[in-house]
Amino acid sequence: MTKYAFEIKLEAVLAYLEGKASLRDIANQFNVSLFSLRNWVNHYRENGEKGLLNTYTKYENGRTQLHERQWSVPYANGSCV
Repeated sequence: MTKYAFEIKLEAVLAYLEGKASLRDIANQFNVSLFSLRNWVNHYRENGEKGLLNTYTKYENGRTQLHERQWSVPYANGSCV
């Protein structure tokens, strides 16, 4: 998965919202997928610039950790239901 700089995301989103070109044309111009650009626009509309920030955490040792949901699997009498 490619990570894009905040500035690139913001520039692409603002170009679309200002009506400079279609979503597809802007995605091609910035060499990003239509899916990614659509997500960025939606995140921007919901949360402003903060919505375009990366959602991973970088730790002191240089490793990153994605925020994932943890699911529990129900067991009944030691077997899977």
